[in-house]
Amino acid sequence: MPTKTAIKRPITTIMVMLVFILAGLVSLSALKLDLMPSINIPIAAVSTTYVGAGPEEIESLVTKPVEEALGTVSNVDTITSTSSANSSMVIVQFVDGTDVDMAAIDLREKIDLVKSSLPEGANDPMVIKMDPSMLSSIMVGVHGDMDLSKLTTEIEDHVINRLERIDGVASVSMTGSVDQEVQVVLKPEKMQGYNVTVQQISGMLQAENLNLPTGSIAQGDAKLQLRSVGQFESVDEIRDLPITTSTGALIHLRDVADVKEVEKEEDSYALIDGQKSIILTIQKQSNANLVDISEKIVEELDKIEADDPELNVTMLTNTADYITTSVSNVLSTAVQAALMAMVVLFLFLRNGKSSLIIGVSIPTSVIVTFALMYVCGMSLNVISLGGLTIGIGMLVDNSTVVLEAITRHHEEGMSARKAAETGTAEVALSVMASTLTTVAVFIPLMFVQGMIGQMFKDLSLTVSFSLGVSLIVSVTFVPMAASRLLKSTDAERMEKHPRLHAFLNLWKRGLDALDSGYRRVLHASLRHKKRVVAWCC
Repeated sequence: MPTKTAIKRPITTIMVMLVFILAGLVSLSALKLDLMPSINIPIAAVSTTYVGAGPEEIESLVTKPVEEALGTVSNVDTITSTSSANSSMVIVQFVDGTDVDMAAIDLREKIDLVKSSLPEGANDPMVIKMDPSMLSSIMVGVHGDMDLSKLTTEIEDHVINRLERIDGVASVSMTGSVDQEVQVVLKPEKMQGYNVTVQQISGMLQAENLNLPTGSIAQGDAKLQLRSVGQFESVDEIRDLPITTSTGALIHLRDVADVKEVEKEEDSYALIDGQKSIILTIQKQSNANLVDISEKIVEELDKIEADDPELNVTMLTNTADYITTSVSNVLSTAVQAALMAMVVLFLFLRNGKSSLIIGVSIPTSVIVTFALMYVCGMSLNVISLGGLTIGIGMLVDNSTVVLEAITRHHEEGMSARKAAETGTAEVALSVMASTLTTVAVFIPLMFVQGMIGQMFKDLSLTVSFSLGVSLIVSVTFVPMAASRLLKSTDAERMEKHPRLHAFLNLWKRGLDALDSGYRRVLHASLRHKKRVVAWCC
């Protein structure tokens, strides 16, 4: 029996426990911190933009071809589409258990086949996977003593590239930025005078704004690739674009249009303390540790502010803070639970050493649970921490039951070692049955299919791990520690503190009175069974 072995070999028991505690501490530092567990949501969306088209044109020219192509993908459950002005959104839901990464590859292959049939002005369809890790973002506000146009340029040139180089950062997007665009405002009367059409000007702009390969040239043993550079590099080049009229005359674009570089019309803006600013949304890679990334981002932002004092950087939202707070709350809950259990046990058992044993067993169970979580590839997230919180409320039960049985036999005159063996053997099966009953409630959550099963798998495992470890601790460490710490002289030492001894005696008399009253009520209930049943009903 493990109890007798633990009692006979206390040093071995302590060393094994320390090894597992060390493994738990190391695992805690290595566990990935995230907001939600890794969930494979079998949903993907295909977004296509076609500026200038109405809902009916979007549906007939974009949505229907895309839907027909996606319908041939395997494991598709349902396809839902929304056609609105300028955009098409097709949402594909796959059968539960489908690998969304492979499904997304299939979607892209099918879309590539219909790209050529889409309207010329439509952008390439974009496949978006539904990933809960997208919620784990960091938002940074940037403002300064400069106009938004200059601030946008400053951020694009000196901030975004530095943030994207951080290991674990997937992307950085801007909100409230001001972009430049070249506007070609046509003059209808001039176009009519020169007999130039809108299609002609549009075709010339597209044809001239290209870089094209022009072949190669051999010089000795070297072969050089040639290309024709034709993309516009300035607004003046666009103004000077030559256009041939129907009569053969040569004019320039400036003759029939006003060409100017202006700011794009604002479709969004950001305010920080009432001042127009730019918000940076930083997304992490799916396998990255959000807390580590957050620390690196804070360090880099401090360097950016030091290098460019004109920029004022403010951390707006940081999911890592919420995760860190959650972890701290769970750990503090474990400490508080241990302290409260120690106080309660001290009041009932009137033995400080018994309380100390409980105070050690609870944190031990929690820390060893971290090691099992790491082995199973789990992460510290809202769900797993919730399971650990539930488990902490049950951890004290096993050790308390075992320790109470040991203390009772010890007070009846048994030696500490004999009381440890007898008391543990007396309640071991009851404790095991109680723990397994609770575990049996949570284990089935592991086998639930779909997103719900993926989400609550961490909850199930965490509760089961913590209760399993607490069971092992209660039948090994607790009897071993009790056999070494419980002494017959503990009561005599308590008498050296008269006030505490008087309080505990008063508390004991109150408990004895409560016990005596309960016995009388119980005997009366057993003598008048029918009346008790009738009264309860």
